Amino acid sequence: MYLRNSTWRKLFAVAGLLFFIGLVAVIVLDPQTTHYPVLRAVLALFMVVGFILMITGNFVLLYDRNIFTQRIIRSPAGFFWMRIFAVILWLGVLPFACLWVYDHLHHP
Repeated sequence: MYLRNSTWRKLFAVAGLLFFIGLVAVIVLDPQTTHYPVLRAVLALFMVVGFILMITGNFVLLYDRNIFTQRIIRSPAGFFWMRIFAVILWLGVLPFACLWVYDHLHHP
């Protein structure tokens, strides 16, 4: 894949721009002194969306060149271990994350 003009590279650039615009706006627009709380919320959403797109773009751009992922793809049991890892994450980490969110929402 030719990365210089690829769609993923452009997505990564737009995501970085969204993230940094949102980050600067969240830092500059103090919630106690700003007269535009909706603008601050929208720009904070830009920051979150930009961060998610940056992580996704980084994964896609490095997926083809990463030696570790190439070894997993080439080995016949590679996808089996990736599925086991995904199940461990869903069964182990996700319930604790949900309990943590529940605890923070119901205990002031």
